[in-house]
Amino acid sequence: MNGNIWIATDHGGINILDKRLDRMRYIRNNPFNQTSLSQNSVICLYRDDTGIMWAGTYKNGINYYHESIFKFQTIRYPLELMRDIFNNDFNCIVEDKEGDLWIGTSGNGLLRYDRETGEYVRYRAGRESENAISGDVVISMAKDLDGKLWLGTYMEGLTGFDGKRFKHYRDIPGSKDGLSNNSVYSLYVDAKNRLWIGTLEGGLDCLDQSTGKWTYYRMGDKENAINSDIVYSLSGDEKGNIVVGTSLGVNWINPETGAVTSFNGTKDGRSVFEDQIINVVFCDSRQWVWIGSNHGLHIYDRLNDKMYRLNHSSGLPDNSIMSILEDKYHTVWVGTKNGLLNIVPNRDTDNNYTFDWNSYDENEGVQGRVFNVNSACGLETGELAFGGTNGLTFVDPARIRYNSYAPPAVITGLMVNNVPITAREAYDGHVILDKDITCTKQLKLNYTERNFSFTISSCCYFLPLKNKYAFKMEGFDSEWTTVSALERRITYTNLNPGTYTFKVKAMNNDRIWSKEITSLQITILPPFWATGWAIALYIIAGILLAYGVIRFIFRIQQLK
Repeated sequence: MNGNIWIATDHGGINILDKRLDRMRYIRNNPFNQTSLSQNSVICLYRDDTGIMWAGTYKNGINYYHESIFKFQTIRYPLELMRDIFNNDFNCIVEDKEGDLWIGTSGNGLLRYDRETGEYVRYRAGRESENAISGDVVISMAKDLDGKLWLGTYMEGLTGFDGKRFKHYRDIPGSKDGLSNNSVYSLYVDAKNRLWIGTLEGGLDCLDQSTGKWTYYRMGDKENAINSDIVYSLSGDEKGNIVVGTSLGVNWINPETGAVTSFNGTKDGRSVFEDQIINVVFCDSRQWVWIGSNHGLHIYDRLNDKMYRLNHSSGLPDNSIMSILEDKYHTVWVGTKNGLLNIVPNRDTDNNYTFDWNSYDENEGVQGRVFNVNSACGLETGELAFGGTNGLTFVDPARIRYNSYAPPAVITGLMVNNVPITAREAYDGHVILDKDITCTKQLKLNYTERNFSFTISSCCYFLPLKNKYAFKMEGFDSEWTTVSALERRITYTNLNPGTYTFKVKAMNNDRIWSKEITSLQITILPPFWATGWAIALYIIAGILLAYGVIRFIFRIQQLK
């Protein structure tokens, strides 16, 4: 690939010589990485016409590689330092001014990750006098305008870190100021460096760092009450308002006046939320608000008061929306409980929008299927970072390579009345296929053979389970039907006699369709009693019968 020389070695894996840079790279087996080379003894290499490089090993099967397969980089806590399986459960991410990443985990404390060296520094829970964080389960983080790091923990309060010392904030019973609840689920810093603190049962707190004043928003307040004291997510819009996602819907807060507005759908009431438990809220560059719940995704166009809804019924791989970010190309990336989504809005001539999306999983370099709530961060490099239950995935839209191969669809099998049909073999006293079905362009079936099935496939091996197919029987189907790679058997029953054209096309893992449609002309012969000869006999018999009746009547009249 790219003019490089690939060298298969015995016990040394694959060596790749970059002639332009005069540099050698090495691909070897890593027992802790399922996507690495399966064995270091490689006996053969082959590059096919789609650009896939195939490697045959001595004792451990075949491997294949293409640059468009692994689109993402994922990091995990070093295996040799892990104490349990939760060490890679990353709840939240923040980038500091040096470009290091701070990662809050579920039980492994706070991690500082140096991207240049790949090294981790871990901070564990302890007393403030020990200069430690307040709890090992860190579920939210934010960086303020001064570069100070804020950590929200589960049941252990809030921690501030100025780069030298950790300061703890806890809910003190009887205190009129300070943190209202020790479970801090969401954090947000606004343009005036106010820290907004969403708690699990204490409502929403706001700390004005310039004055030290605390402001509170509660469900039961007589004025400016929020919908719920359980605050899951916080974001800010272009006007400086705070968008609050709670267990009972969404609120807007004007931080200057303290006014609270409840939001449940469009102003005309035509579109409302299906689920009031809001996992994540996010304001994008279009002035849209993206609202994720366990029943899908709502996208609110504030300027036109329109609501768009995407869920499993629309084709999303999962209804649980966990995290949302926008990239520099204004496409939106969404972490779910079943992979990572890239959603592309498309505007039509009526100023309405449709949405296309791709979904990605661990086969393409993603950390795993399950992402965590609000565990996402935009980086200075233009990359996006998403945390999940098995590590941290980086998305760099500028460096993603897509599979441009347009795969041809192939008909690989035929069954008649649930019996497999092979070339040049008789079925029910006659040969249906004189050559393999893949090479057949026309097919004739008797009337008793009109219950049949095709098996379809494509010559795309990048990620074959992500291929899709669309088929249509012209003369019978009015629309194309799209099926997954697991539904490649297409069945038709009791077609009327006549001529049809079966058409099929394939789509690869990056949504590129076949350039040409594969077609097969099918003729269903009528039964004997409906053939032209039979109809001619019926007509002759009818004529003769009519002639005989007329002669009989005529003779009776003569006898009279």
